[in-house]
Amino acid sequence: MKVAIVHEFLMTIGGAEKVLDSLLKLYPDAKVFTLMYKQDVVDEMQIKAIEASPLQKLPNFFKKRSKFLLPLFPMMVENFNFNEYDLVISSSNSFAHGVITRPDCLHVCYYHSPMRYVWDSFFSYFEEQKFNFLMGYVVKKILHKLRQWDLIASFRPDVRIANSQTVADRILKFYRQDTDAVIFPPVTMPAKSDLTKTEEYALVVSRLSPYKKIDQAILACKKLGLKLKIAGTGQDRDRLEAMADKNVEFLGKITEAKKWELMHGASAFLFPGIDDFGITPVEAMASQTPVVAFAQGGATETVIDQVTGTLYAEQTTDSLAQALQTTIEKQEQFQSKKLRQHAEKFTSSHFESKFKKLINDSISKIST
Repeated sequence: MKVAIVHEFLMTIGGAEKVLDSLLKLYPDAKVFTLMYKQDVVDEMQIKAIEASPLQKLPNFFKKRSKFLLPLFPMMVENFNFNEYDLVISSSNSFAHGVITRPDCLHVCYYHSPMRYVWDSFFSYFEEQKFNFLMGYVVKKILHKLRQWDLIASFRPDVRIANSQTVADRILKFYRQDTDAVIFPPVTMPAKSDLTKTEEYALVVSRLSPYKKIDQAILACKKLGLKLKIAGTGQDRDRLEAMADKNVEFLGKITEAKKWELMHGASAFLFPGIDDFGITPVEAMASQTPVVAFAQGGATETVIDQVTGTLYAEQTTDSLAQALQTTIEKQEQFQSKKLRQHAEKFTSSHFESKFKKLINDSISKIST
């Protein structure tokens, strides 16, 4: 059986790339198709065979400003030739599910989410980008066309897998289609640690983007007089640094080893945004640190309120501050063993066994 895996972009290593890594463990001879990639990312992931769209040949100026290439992505995805493949797995949060396969080829799509900036995040996307009138008009026209294409493309997979029930609900809402399964993405488990929490601080590990609501974490910790450590980079860093006091430490990009050290040592891990799944809260629980998260999106499926963390109902600074204060005051309530045991339900082995079984069952149905 010849297998291809479609992964939209290989420019950084994040949660979607951890899914790709697990898929390559299941199908080590699979060829990876992608719109654009960075060679150092491909090398770090030890990808053996890769094919990129013609966009790969563009100068770095355009690769770093991929939003200008949006109208081209659907055509690029559709131009990948899968005639020689028996199984195509698309890992999609925007375009990958739109590949075209032959009738007897099994196309399985693992959805990280429907294309958020044309559906549920459409209006917030425009608020964040701050387009002028003319540019806003042009972009809206482009996104309108993308929304039409995305709906058509959603009918192309034979099997649909959602990375959380939250995403399954979005697929039903926007595409009017059911998913065949919900399989949580793989989460790396750190080594068990007996590290004593000697310093009281809250922690954020995130891309610094406006929708992550890290400004609320900064203001909540300021209100409580609590130290906050923020790891990550992104477009919102300058604004966040301008509003932060001395109690906030910006760490920038950190190593995996440093991330686990920070997570083990933190009093609480903060997750104030809404995510499709959210790998970092699970990593925090695996590090035996309780999570304080806004009670929407994937966090409602990974954090057990008052057992592995605290969920708060209103996405406001005051609500976050109150939940954080409660978590720190009841620190002894969040037992390290329970946090770790709960996180182990999201390991790579769980993902790989469930995914492989679903593929095998799907192939068996086609054969019979």
